[in-house]
Amino acid sequence: MEPRALFLLGALLALLPRLSAFFALRGLPFWFDEVWTAQFATFPSSFLAVVERVAREDLHPPLGYLAYKAWALLLGVRDPVVAPPPEGHEDLLRLLPLLAGSLGGGFIALALRALGARPAFALLGAALFGVVPGALSVGLEVRQYGLLLLLFPLLLWAWAEGRWRLFGAAGALALYTHYLSLPLLLGLALRREARRPVLLALLFFLPWALFAFSLQRKTSAASAVLSALSSPGFVSTLAWALAELGGAPIAALLLLALGALGLLVGRGPLLHHLPLLAAFFLLSSASPRYGVLLVPFVALGAGLLLEAAGRRFPKAPVFPLALALLALYAAFALPKALEARVNTASMGLAAAFIGSVPGERAYAWNSSAGYTLRYYDRKKEVRLVPPEPPEEPGFLLAPAPSLLASPGLRHAPSWAREAQPVYVPGGWAVYLWGGKGRGGR
Repeated sequence: MEPRALFLLGALLALLPRLSAFFALRGLPFWFDEVWTAQFATFPSSFLAVVERVAREDLHPPLGYLAYKAWALLLGVRDPVVAPPPEGHEDLLRLLPLLAGSLGGGFIALALRALGARPAFALLGAALFGVVPGALSVGLEVRQYGLLLLLFPLLLWAWAEGRWRLFGAAGALALYTHYLSLPLLLGLALRREARRPVLLALLFFLPWALFAFSLQRKTSAASAVLSALSSPGFVSTLAWALAELGGAPIAALLLLALGALGLLVGRGPLLHHLPLLAAFFLLSSASPRYGVLLVPFVALGAGLLLEAAGRRFPKAPVFPLALALLALYAAFALPKALEARVNTASMGLAAAFIGSVPGERAYAWNSSAGYTLRYYDRKKEVRLVPPEPPEEPGFLLAPAPSLLASPGLRHAPSWAREAQPVYVPGGWAVYLWGGKGRGGR
């Protein structure tokens, strides 16, 4: 099969499940992280102003925000700031990670072919890349992760093919998109031919690194990871991360095992990525969203494992059996991805609900909820939840009733539990507070 046809088929296999998720959740409001990105993209400001603000207020490199701003300009998405955000702008901005991840499937197929997989098994790897729930939930958010689902497969293909100029350029783009691209590049640099382009990518990234990596930021990031690893809730957080990645912890563990076994069976320089998989696995305990960065390696390893099985047992129905299992997993994965997307977006759903009904004020549980609420409701007065019952009535944006009653929130203001829940889309909810002495029930 011609490389162009293989790329197009791989991209199509990654596109179809993304389109299914996209159309199933059209109009889904942004949650806090997406609101943050959307403001960079659609608020009236220059590209230089975006870079300056990222340097002051954000811990990520600027390229992801610049990409979304360019995309918004291309589609004509403008936010008037003083009025509600443009109708349907969520879907328009989500088209960028949708297309990026779909193209990533094409590069996964090409990378597998370059590493010796036959076209059928290369396409199976691309199809798996397309249906992993993490790629359909986190990978479709208006954040950097969907862009990395293009850049990581591109890097792997350029590395496998020995296209070193492209490899170096893609490496620099990845570094300017997310700092976790660094361990990927360092791992690939264990191949002698890759060392010079990796060095050039690092040199190109050096100006931003010197500018943005203050000691305080590095220390806070490291302490956040160490705190998560030593937290009593480490196991539950890791289970959450696994569910985000694979749809369920056991499914994610099976995927990771397949990927790791495939890298072992495939031998060669990819073996050094096993420690990288373990590192990302642990980082997922600090932020479950990082687990999506494992998807390209899982798809690559699974494709190599299936190729090895097909060659080892030429008379066994390896391909049809793998195809059937993949179809079963896809039927399981899509509902799980949709459920995860709705639960993550429940803060935005609740904020948009408050913005759609009349009222003078609203109370936000924390600064992230307040930020999201102000994005979707630019008329109401928004206050953070005070420790004492507020005199004035209003809506309350807070965790769902089941979470408010949990031991982890036992120090929450007691008046919040007295408010009447009126809309509970997921982990966040809208409550009605009648005012001091009147409560909400």
